[in-house]
Amino acid sequence: MGSKDDVRLNKMGIAVMLHDPEQLPPELRDKSQLFRLSAGMKYVLKQQAKVFLEAIKDPLLRKHFCTCPDNSGQGIVVAPSGKTEDYDLSPYFKKALEYMREVIKEDHPKGKLTDVQAKDYVGQVMRLAGRLRGKQRSGKGLLQPTLHADDKARLPREQRERLLNSARQALQRAYARYSNFRVGAAVLTQQGEIFTGCNVENASYGLTICAERAAIFTAVQQTRATKLAIRAVAVVNGDELPCAPCGACRQVIFEFGENSVVIFRGQQGYQQLSITDLLPESFRLS
Repeated sequence: MGSKDDVRLNKMGIAVMLHDPEQLPPELRDKSQLFRLSAGMKYVLKQQAKVFLEAIKDPLLRKHFCTCPDNSGQGIVVAPSGKTEDYDLSPYFKKALEYMREVIKEDHPKGKLTDVQAKDYVGQVMRLAGRLRGKQRSGKGLLQPTLHADDKARLPREQRERLLNSARQALQRAYARYSNFRVGAAVLTQQGEIFTGCNVENASYGLTICAERAAIFTAVQQTRATKLAIRAVAVVNGDELPCAPCGACRQVIFEFGENSVVIFRGQQGYQQLSITDLLPESFRLS
């Protein structure tokens, strides 16, 4: 079965995984074209759904996997295992799922997620799986997650708190007389150095500089390394509001840390994402 068939079946499989196909509402029947399939195709669809349901036990996660827009057209959840009429999770989805479980284990020891948190994790998994699939098909080598499934990439809790505290100290120096929105940032280099910065506003708004870039520019000048290599960036604000780095700051972070992680306050508290998740299509000159 070719890749187009895989994509088509995966898309329909995602749509019906929570339902008995015979009990689908009329509008979903029309969209999925399920009832125009042959008996053989229906069997394949059920096999794919079975594999998925065995892997994802949590009802909340199941719901968001089935409605995640990043599923569209990717065909990355289940795939032929190599055996006749047998299916398994795709290698891309397996790796992404491992990552998600490690993140949830670290950030939510009790395992209880809100609906918003579950939706966010599912989106990360699907985007990561899609990138892994694209990376292998483009011949760029092994399946290595850019959302960092390994322990070394995600900062340990103690180190993460130290970086956040450094950003909070920098926040006290923020010059925000026009917006009154004070921001502090801290940069951790691959050599273990920490550099901080704060936002500095100007009456001519275009001359304002964000805290993240202030910290990075300081690091460029003062690092002992030959070239700045960022491992992580932490961002805080005085109002404790959800606030991720702006697009310009994301591009600058990527310039000096393609594999870095960014810690910022989201809708459900502080979260830790890779810069490639925040900026999936960065600007490059070559």
